[in-house]
Amino acid sequence: MGDTNMFKSNMGETKTRFNNSLKTALTEFGGEVQRYSVTLTPVDTGDLRGSSYTGEPESNNNSGLKVEVGYERDVLPENAYSVYVHERTELHHDVGQAKFLETALQTKEPEFLPYLKMSVKRDMGL
Repeated sequence: MGDTNMFKSNMGETKTRFNNSLKTALTEFGGEVQRYSVTLTPVDTGDLRGSSYTGEPESNNNSGLKVEVGYERDVLPENAYSVYVHERTELHHDVGQAKFLETALQTKEPEFLPYLKMSVKRDMGL
């Protein structure tokens, strides 16, 4: 009995460490996407760049974890200036570009799995 309880305890601790490692890696990588998208964000007053954020990890309907990266966190999408600037590809910008967040995510995406693997190995002591 003692060995079984010890095994269950160790598995529980390992699962917790693994989940915490995933959350940390998602948040860190979300921050990377955010920082890169800011460099691509058009500048008028600078307020849009300053409204970027990376959220906390959340469960995604029991199918995994998600981290939200975006702009104007407390503004409804239909009222968001960031959506207007992001989607209007016909607008000219002296600095930055349309699709700044989409481009950042597409550019960084190939780095995600190697980053996740490295982070989990580091955090799990492997």
